[in-house]
Amino acid sequence: MGIVDSEPWWLIFFLGMTVQFLGLTLFGMANLQKRALSRWNSLPVLAGVWLPLYVLVSLIRQQISGGWVEWPVTVFAILWIITMAGLAGLGYQLQSDSQPVTSAAVH
Repeated sequence: MGIVDSEPWWLIFFLGMTVQFLGLTLFGMANLQKRALSRWNSLPVLAGVWLPLYVLVSLIRQQISGGWVEWPVTVFAILWIITMAGLAGLGYQLQSDSQPVTSAAVH
């Protein structure tokens, strides 16, 4: 990405990230219905919803007025902190809910 910083590569990278966060959001929405996690069932939605929402709003605005939504850096920083905290909390919860692997030879 640093070597070839052209528009198509950046678009592929950004849309790939958007698809990943959309998947996380959809997992979170399904998780809210099924209650698959032992606690913090809304955490995947909290961590993943902002990027697909930003891209959707920006694409709609680009079609109407021709420009992307420009937010202050502070807003992006807050959203990234919420996302990283949500992902860290989700990772902690998934790790703490898993059972330790035991060897079949150990009794």
